[in-house]
Amino acid sequence: MHGLTSDKMIQDIKDRGVTDEKFAEVGIDVREWLNGFQTVENEVQKSVSIVKVIRYFLKVHRSLAW
Repeated sequence: MHGLTSDKMIQDIKDRGVTDEKFAEVGIDVREWLNGFQTVENEVQKSVSIVKVIRYFLKVHRSLAW
């Protein structure tokens, strides 16, 4: 996810209705989690995490359109 800006992504998610409380429920530092990858292994692990978090947000906020 080269060039991803975590602040922009977080704001886009919030603009779609996800509250700070929902971010806290995830249990990770979303800002750090969205930063660039250092190794291929990290990229794969973080990509899997992205899918899990998106699935969680979609489950919690069914009206959220990605």
